[in-house]
Amino acid sequence: MQWWALLKFFLFGIGGIFGLLGVLWGALMIVSAFMFRANPQQHVGWGIAIIIFSCLSWVGAFGGAFIGFLLGLVGGILAMVWQPIETMRSQHSVPISQVTPGALQPQTTFSRSMFCPNCGKPVAQDARFCPNCGKTL
Repeated sequence: MQWWALLKFFLFGIGGIFGLLGVLWGALMIVSAFMFRANPQQHVGWGIAIIIFSCLSWVGAFGGAFIGFLLGLVGGILAMVWQPIETMRSQHSVPISQVTPGALQPQTTFSRSMFCPNCGKPVAQDARFCPNCGKTL
């Protein structure tokens, strides 16, 4: 019998339409999060939508007991500043036409015949000391 009283209070009492609006804002936040997951290239738009629905959750749900509001706000901000992997790669990569042949060479060149007589590790041709054991070459 207690559940009926709670339902009656929720639908016809103080909660009424505002209580249903609180549930609606929460559901729209969840839908926006799923849409962000499905369309990561539209991360800014879905992040803004999550923040808006999070702020609207104060109407009817008291901000989802403040925890829902806070989690929605942080999630929306993170969605806005997040960048898809393709975007990060394109910002940090150099087109192949701009790569010079010397750019792909290793910084230190080792000769097959240049090894430390003490430890046997490869050393640079112009090295005076072994970088591994410190022996004078």
